[in-house]
Amino acid sequence: MSEHQESVRDLSVLVSESVTHEELQSVIAKGQFVRDVALADLYRGTGIAPGKKSVTYTLTLGAPDRTLTSEEIDASLRGIGESLQVRCAAELR
Repeated sequence: MSEHQESVRDLSVLVSESVTHEELQSVIAKGQFVRDVALADLYRGTGIAPGKKSVTYTLTLGAPDRTLTSEEIDASLRGIGESLQVRCAAELR
């Protein structure tokens, strides 16, 4: 466990039913400063287009040598979002 404070953020995406949890988790885990990724919610139904699902992950972000700034956290989340869009055709929610 690090002596530096970690940050926890939720990230929600809309993806095709064909995109697996493993694919999404793998892309997210490669994000800068990501220490842990946990599935928080999976939703299909009202408000979600047929053939799609809404998936929410809880991310724990941190650095071994310091507490991250808000700007670093935001940049990490933007990078993860871009990777999900490119690799999984995900739409950020």
